[in-house]
Amino acid sequence: MTNYIDIVDYKLHGIPCQIGITMYEPEEESTWEHSGYSAQFNWELLDRKGYKAKWLEKKVTQADNAEIYGYLLENYK
Repeated sequence: MTNYIDIVDYKLHGIPCQIGITMYEPEEESTWEHSGYSAQFNWELLDRKGYKAKWLEKKVTQADNAEIYGYLLENYK
């Protein structure tokens, strides 16, 4: 089983699930010497019991990826 930094509840296409966060790098602001970057996440979709949900991953579109990223940005710090 993968070690998750955190697990958050989510709904994908109305299906209750969880997002297991495996990597998180917070946003870094730009300075004169360094260009910043937005927050980075690596995550896996899990079923409600915490198991990898490969069947649900097959339903994920690019729009879903963007929505999940936005959800994590707003709800995970």
